Amino acid sequence: MNLAQIQFLSVATKVVTRGLGAIQALIIIRVLSSTEYGIVGLVMAIGGVIGVSQHLGIVDGAIREIAVRKKKDEIGKVFWVSHIARQAVTLPLSLALLALASFIAVRIYHRPEIVFYIQLFAGVLILQGLQDVLGATLTGMKKFTSLYIIQIITAGVNIAVFGYLTWRYHVTGFFWAIIITTLVMVVLLAAIIRKELSGHLVLPTWKDTKLYGKNLLHVG
Repeated sequence: MNLAQIQFLSVATKVVTRGLGAIQALIIIRVLSSTEYGIVGLVMAIGGVIGVSQHLGIVDGAIREIAVRKKKDEIGKVFWVSHIARQAVTLPLSLALLALASFIAVRIYHRPEIVFYIQLFAGVLILQGLQDVLGATLTGMKKFTSLYIIQIITAGVNIAVFGYLTWRYHVTGFFWAIIITTLVMVVLLAAIIRKELSGHLVLPTWKDTKLYGKNLLHVG
């Protein structure tokens, strides 16, 4: 696949996913009250602070490191080390958010009703960490068609899951929908990577972890 075809597929995928995303947003806006929508926005903003701080360029580093590797054994090692590096940052931050959910909700924002939603979002951050590295792996391997198909499928699934759960359970349903749809994407991405790297996903040694980890963090 040449660059022009990749660019065309990328643009077409963005048009489709943005269109489906707009439909999803309209459904949520119609279902939730203004107060409920405000709660969703507040929790997303609190979680977003953690979400931004957990990146550290690890995803970009994973894309670069995988793209320059020719041997699948090396790609498999970069894959695992990328997960280790990402979760080494994500897990402590997510656990901190989980532990501090009550303090943030009650002492800072005086909204005790959002404690549970912050705790749910702490779990979302872990899943998003997995999703980001999985997506970076396919990008680095130049498996754009598979990646774009998964993005379109999950955008369609999002409409059904968010629409139903938000209608049925309102704010609680919204956050469970994030967990479910993120998990669906993680499973789909993992299935494709398992197929592409079958027999090459051997866990790295400590020496490999230090070597590839240094390269990842250097790029980051």
